[in-house]
Amino acid sequence: MVAFKLVKRSIGMISTIILARLLVVSRERRSIRSAFQEAAEMFPRFRDVVEYRYKLSVIALVAFCFQQLVFLVIGSLFRRWYIAMRLTAFRLSTGAYISLVYLRT
Repeated sequence: MVAFKLVKRSIGMISTIILARLLVVSRERRSIRSAFQEAAEMFPRFRDVVEYRYKLSVIALVAFCFQQLVFLVIGSLFRRWYIAMRLTAFRLSTGAYISLVYLRT
């Protein structure tokens, strides 16, 4: 298949139109696509972890709510250690959540 490209040049009052041969790249395009398909078959697809992260986020939220209920009971029984236990548990749970959910790929 031969394709042409229009090139228009103006010199003063006279306009000329030159038809230039356009490169046909369909063969090269097919070879690039086939090489890409071969490379894509060699490597596995990425792992979709959206559902995994969603489930872990829900579990972490439920665990956090349960933790707050436990602290409510402990706070009423042991006032002296309440703040220290709550800060320690918050730091531990936040660190575990970040390391297990968001830093894992």
